[in-house]
Amino acid sequence: MSEERFVAIEGRLTSVETKLDDLSRDMHELHADSKREMHALHDDATQEMHALHADSKREMHALHADAKQEMHALHADVQREMHTLHDDLRRHMGVLHEDTIDKIKELAPDFGPIRREFTAADARLKDEIDLRLTPIEAALRKRG
Repeated sequence: MSEERFVAIEGRLTSVETKLDDLSRDMHELHADSKREMHALHDDATQEMHALHADSKREMHALHADAKQEMHALHADVQREMHTLHDDLRRHMGVLHEDTIDKIKELAPDFGPIRREFTAADARLKDEIDLRLTPIEAALRKRG
């Protein structure tokens, strides 16, 4: 081979080596840029995740407070309703109680005629006893 060919080949090799060095340098720069971008994106994503977490936490606390307030309001409503129902039940039970007492009184016999009969019988017995005892008492007084 000729010397010129060697020089031409060597020139080409030098050119290829230069291009390879440039390409390697470009690849390293691209890799470094990509790495920086990835870190920046990672940092942004981390910050966004923290912000979303904080927002979610605030929302959950707000929802919890709202739910707690609603539960207290519902509890108060249920208590008022229960008191109203209890008062209604008490009133109805009182009416039923009075009605039952009235019905029992209606079922009871009328003791007026029986009492009059007993009073009359007692008066007759007293009269009969007086009729018998008065002469005995008078005789005892005369003796004594």
